[in-house]
Amino acid sequence: MGQSGFCIRGMALITAMVLVFVLGVQRGGCATHDLETVILQLDWKHNAEFVGFYAAKDQGFYREVGLDVRFVEPGPHTDPVREVVAGRADYGLGQSDLVLGAMKGRPIVLLSNFLKRSSVFVVARPEIEQVSDLAGKAVMGDPAMGKVAELAHMFKAGKLDPGTLNWVPSTFDVDGFARGKADAMVLHVTDRPFVGTPGRRYSVFTPSDFGADFLGQSLFTSKESLADHSDRARRFVEASCRGWAFAMDQDEAVTAALVAAHVPKKSLETLILGVRAVKKRVLPATYDLGTMDRSSLQRIADTFVSLGMADSDYDLSGFIFDPSGGMTPLTQVSLTGLERRFLADHPVVTVAFEDNSKPFSFVADQGHQGFAHDYYGLLAKKTGLQFSSEFGSWTANLDRFKAGKVDLIDGISFDRDRQSFTLFSPPYYTIPLTLFTRNEFGFYFNISQLFGRRVGIVRDVYFKEALAGYPEINIVALADTQALMQGLSEGLVDAVIINLGDGLSTIRKLNLTNVRSAGAIALEGKTKEDLRIGVRVNLPVLLTIVKKGMAAVTASELASLRDKWLLPAPGSTGLRIHLTDSEKDFLVNHQVIRVGNEENWPPFDLNVDGEARGFGVDLLKLVADRIGIHLEFVPDHTWDETVTLFYDKKIDVLHSLTRNQEREKHALFSLPFYSSPHVLMCRKDAPPVTDIRSLYGKTLAMPEKWAVVDYLRLHHPEIKLIYTADTMEALSEVSQGRAFGTIEQEAVLHYFMKKYGFSSLKKAFTFDEFDNLGNASMYIAVRNDWPQLMDLMDKALKTVSPGEMAGLEVKWFGQAKQNHWNRGGTLELSGGEEAFLKNLKKIRFSIHSDAMPFEGDEGGAPAGMVADFIPLFEKKLGVPFQYVPTAANASAVDTLKSGRCDLLPMVAVSHLVDENLGLTEPYLSLSVGIIVNESFPFIKGLGDLAGKDVGIVRDSDLGPALVAGFPLVEFKTVGSVGRGLLEVSSGKLSALVVDLPVASNYIEKLGLSNLKVVGHLDRLKSIGMATQQKSVELNRIMRKLVDSLTREEVDGIYQKWVTLRFEHRFNYKNMWRYLFITALLFSGILFWNRKLSAFNRQMAEANAKLEQLSVTDRLTGLYNRMKIDDTLLEEIGRVLRYNYPLSLILMDIDLFKQVNDTHGHQAGDAVLIQMAKTMDKNIRSTDICGRWGGEEFMVICPHTDLKGALSLAEHLRESIARQIFPHVITQTGSFGVAQYGNGDSEADLIARADRAMYLAKEGGRNRVESVL
Repeated sequence: MGQSGFCIRGMALITAMVLVFVLGVQRGGCATHDLETVILQLDWKHNAEFVGFYAAKDQGFYREVGLDVRFVEPGPHTDPVREVVAGRADYGLGQSDLVLGAMKGRPIVLLSNFLKRSSVFVVARPEIEQVSDLAGKAVMGDPAMGKVAELAHMFKAGKLDPGTLNWVPSTFDVDGFARGKADAMVLHVTDRPFVGTPGRRYSVFTPSDFGADFLGQSLFTSKESLADHSDRARRFVEASCRGWAFAMDQDEAVTAALVAAHVPKKSLETLILGVRAVKKRVLPATYDLGTMDRSSLQRIADTFVSLGMADSDYDLSGFIFDPSGGMTPLTQVSLTGLERRFLADHPVVTVAFEDNSKPFSFVADQGHQGFAHDYYGLLAKKTGLQFSSEFGSWTANLDRFKAGKVDLIDGISFDRDRQSFTLFSPPYYTIPLTLFTRNEFGFYFNISQLFGRRVGIVRDVYFKEALAGYPEINIVALADTQALMQGLSEGLVDAVIINLGDGLSTIRKLNLTNVRSAGAIALEGKTKEDLRIGVRVNLPVLLTIVKKGMAAVTASELASLRDKWLLPAPGSTGLRIHLTDSEKDFLVNHQVIRVGNEENWPPFDLNVDGEARGFGVDLLKLVADRIGIHLEFVPDHTWDETVTLFYDKKIDVLHSLTRNQEREKHALFSLPFYSSPHVLMCRKDAPPVTDIRSLYGKTLAMPEKWAVVDYLRLHHPEIKLIYTADTMEALSEVSQGRAFGTIEQEAVLHYFMKKYGFSSLKKAFTFDEFDNLGNASMYIAVRNDWPQLMDLMDKALKTVSPGEMAGLEVKWFGQAKQNHWNRGGTLELSGGEEAFLKNLKKIRFSIHSDAMPFEGDEGGAPAGMVADFIPLFEKKLGVPFQYVPTAANASAVDTLKSGRCDLLPMVAVSHLVDENLGLTEPYLSLSVGIIVNESFPFIKGLGDLAGKDVGIVRDSDLGPALVAGFPLVEFKTVGSVGRGLLEVSSGKLSALVVDLPVASNYIEKLGLSNLKVVGHLDRLKSIGMATQQKSVELNRIMRKLVDSLTREEVDGIYQKWVTLRFEHRFNYKNMWRYLFITALLFSGILFWNRKLSAFNRQMAEANAKLEQLSVTDRLTGLYNRMKIDDTLLEEIGRVLRYNYPLSLILMDIDLFKQVNDTHGHQAGDAVLIQMAKTMDKNIRSTDICGRWGGEEFMVICPHTDLKGALSLAEHLRESIARQIFPHVITQTGSFGVAQYGNGDSEADLIARADRAMYLAKEGGRNRVESVL
């Protein structure tokens, strides 16, 4: 039976081949010498996948359009894209990897797609039962295949790192794999029959089984080729489509015959099965041959982003070939005839938007803005719809929509009651539903907390019926969000339910300091508000167009809108950590994080007068600032209650705690941020104790529920325990002799010893047994269903520099961690550390070759301070240091990362953030300054250089922070410090930001006498050491080395190398001329003694004039920026000494640019002069007024609290509004007011006043606002 079947099929194949030949001969075409030869680069060996191209060639379709097509098989490492882009082939075949290439900027154009499903799979030996088993195995194929989209997706889903595969060059020899040349092989679907060969059993891994849905065979060319030969491309595509149509219409045997001519060694059975597999992937019943499914391409692009293989800001415009016009953008939607007729009949569609729903939809000076505005812009681009916008409150918009006065309504949520008049689109965004309350409410945990309270909602909101199910709640419906939040602040309602974005933006806009988020709320199971587009019920075709447009909005476009409008900004430092798309989505939906706050566990966590304080609190605030989240601290609970709330997910974060098995069931833990051993404290007159067992029979006073208490009860029940409320009470029990001792973390005990004395107590021993289990380290704990927040915490913790940590330690412990117990300048290494150094034999170090006087390379040897520090290090460690020069075009950091050296002895640990490096504490600090040409006027800081070209040295560790912190400054990269100084000297750059000692060295070396220092950055740059992160032992030794350095050792080396000329306030060149004149006159005193008094009067007048010029704004006659800043610093100093109130007023002239644009700059100057007179005339005698810059004025108000300053500002506002101004008649100003707070810097006070001033502007101008 089998033989007869084979014979019949063999005869069918012969018949088919004869038929194919006859058909091919009958077709006419161009003479061969008239044909244009083109090369088609295949991406696999000849097989049934290419049957349509074989048909186009063999049936003469290519000849008919003047083409002689030649097929080229690939070699083991052939990249079809590279061949086509290089011009070695005219056209090529590929799969979904073509999309990835285009996303990464490869200049290719997709011409057509024939196989709608991927044909790639992996076959493996039978003992390899799952994808992860392939790790370390020999796989036949090219290493690049690990990045093929469908395989990368399958590997990731199967938990396999492609880097662990041992790739064996492929010979496309299936039989070779069968003979054992490899453990697995990447194959195409046309090789699938091989898997079913009798007597063979294999494991088969298909990407589609892992959820991968990618395209198969696709035809492409280069952009250059298409530009030069667009007509040829059109002819080639048309002929290829005809070939595929022919192949799909034929009997399987005929189609197999087409393949057989190119694959003569394959059996009939194999060819027919291969053809069958190909036909299944063409899907002719679903797609026209050669067409490209844009939604599939978009989905593939988004998958590449999710795999981390491409960035989300990709651009695929021009990737798809349009035969009528060259190329077409990827995201254009296809419309039916009915939909196109609708667009023709409705050239404009009206939409109702909210006018005060920031950040989604709001109207500002610049017109309509927000997430919704930009989203509808995308819809218009993709569909051809043109939108006309109408604005109003939500209630007014809904009434307008019901009445049929608009076609669409934005931001509507699904509600069954609205289905009678609304067709709903899918949600285009969802955002958490949130309860907002006044601060004294506390935090929301369940709906019963709202019983008996007045709860505000927007009138006609979608969840009103859900609330109606709680008659115990008094519902108050108002027109819009602003009315609700204002009413909440003023006590008209007790709580408000709105979405998180609207609530937070309204709080910021209205400066509602007594209102906050109390937590997410769920109504009828809904925790999020779904923002949809509502369409009138009589416009169903419009809904289909809108839905197509929404489907065409890419994930990357949505991500861009999210980042622009919804992502919380980083805090005051301006330093933003890198965020994944998953982390960005998390932040949009979780901008307020609840943190447990202990009542009294200093110095880590305590609450003073309702404010969370402590080392852990400050660190967490620093971390939150980096992430861009707002922390709400939850006080007024015992530690046990706080932990229970955390386990119940009613608190999101705990901090400054150790890990144990119970906590790990409920929490995700950060990297350890602090380590402090547990020690025993006892009375000085107590008998000696050396370890934990010597405490058996004795009594310890311990706070109950501490982790160490559980350990003692379990492992040392022989120790008696009495329980106290907190550490303070425990120490008191020991001090008064009611307990032998207490065990607590060293840092905590140091705080209490320093603050409260306890002079009768001493440290007895360190509880190593407990600490060796990891209990010495402190962590941040995050609820276990928020892994994104845990990742964010870890990323942010890595950006906290040793210098910042040292600052927190000094603040809360009184000194840096390493000196808690007065270790002094000694270097004590353990036996293991000494053995490590002995085995290491030498420490290889590298340096920055262009950073004198700190370090430099002179004749192949280190120079500068480092040359003095290295012998000191060698002496302390007793091991030689070997210098390793950096390679050309490589940095010192690169040298360390690559393993060519072990240590960088001088790096900026305060700014360097690199997870691959292990950093020590700093041992040296230096100023970073601003260098300008001597002709440049004095400035206070970088903020005064807006719009100026300012140099930063290439690879400077300060670069990213400066660019982020000063977006208005035009930063330019220079190749070296010397080059930057020369460009400042010649005027090519306005300024250079540079380490001042390095600048001093170069200024002297280059002889640049026309440079000066006019300012410095607020923060110092801290120098420490760096090792590789994996070199844990060496890093620990280097930390000890840094700890051992004395101030005298460091200062002695530093002072040997550093000198610098610094201009603090004013260029006194003219004053020296006065002094020269003085000297000449003085020499004539013996002859003209009678003129002495006249001369003294002249000099006094000249000096007074000079002083006046240096502090006065030339235009207005008020104090200038320099003087007003100095005065503010002086007043803050007085506040610190005498403790009187101080307030600050900033005023900005409203719409001043229009004055200059309309009336000219002379008119603008006249307005400034009159404004200065009005301000100066209406302030009090104790107030100080100055022009702070441009059209901004500052008033310093000594002995004045916030209420008094607000009254003065309101008086000034009214006086200005009544004043008649030249040219413009009337003019107004916006005022911001702030009062100095305990611990404020000058910058803090100015920043609050500035923020208040901009609130006044956003609130409509001609207003007075304040920020606490």
